[in-house]
Amino acid sequence: VINGKLYAGNDKIWLGLDDFNSKNLIFFYYSAEYSSIASKMVPVIDRVELYKDTNHNGKIDGEVDENGFFQLDKASGEVKARKKSPHHQNLLHGIAELKPFLQYLGSPRFTVCFVLMEADEYRLLDGWGKGGKRGSHRYELLPLSLTDTCYLATREDYAATFPDDPRLAGEFTAKTFGKASRLRGFALYDALAVFEALGVIEKCGKEKRAALYQKI
Repeated sequence: VINGKLYAGNDKIWLGLDDFNSKNLIFFYYSAEYSSIASKMVPVIDRVELYKDTNHNGKIDGEVDENGFFQLDKASGEVKARKKSPHHQNLLHGIAELKPFLQYLGSPRFTVCFVLMEADEYRLLDGWGKGGKRGSHRYELLPLSLTDTCYLATREDYAATFPDDPRLAGEFTAKTFGKASRLRGFALYDALAVFEALGVIEKCGKEKRAALYQKI
C-alpha cells in the first residue's frame, strides 16, 4: 500500500512529481501468510533527476543496460549502440595534470595518489557530424571497476613511470615521446615539463626547430 492505493507484489508503481516532495516515501507490505501484519518499508532516495519530455509522450524513454544503468537519447530517448572508446588514458595523462604543482613535486610532504579505473561514459547526441557524436557533451561518467592505485612522492617514484621504450633510450624529441607515451597536445608538453623539473630528463640540444631531450 502506498498513498492509500493497493498494489500487487509484482506491480510497477509509478510515482508522480508530488511524491518526491516529502523526505520519506513509506510503503506497507502485507505478506499472504500474515495478512494482518504490515511491514513498514521506507526507501532511501539518494538521487533525483529532472528530464525534459522532448517528444511529449509523458515518459522517460530509454532502457536499463547490462550494468544496471539507464540510457536515454536527449532528443527521443532512443538507446544507441554501445562501443568501446578508442581513447585510453594512462598514468602519464595524470602526471601531465601536475604541471601547476611543479614546486611541490618530489617533496616528501607532497604525495599524489592516482586511482585508475574502468568507466562507462554516457554522452548526449547533441553534436554535429554523423550521428551527432562530434562535439557532443558528456552526460555522465560512471565507474565500473577499480584497476589500480599509484602513489607518487619521491623523484624515484616519478622516474619509475617514465616510459620504458627503446625509442627513448638516447636523444629524442617531443614527437617521439608522444608516440611512446600516447600523449598529445598540451598533455604531451606538460608531462615533459614535469619530468624535466624532477630531473628525470634534460634538454640536450635541437633537431632543426625541435628540442632534444635525454634521460638522466
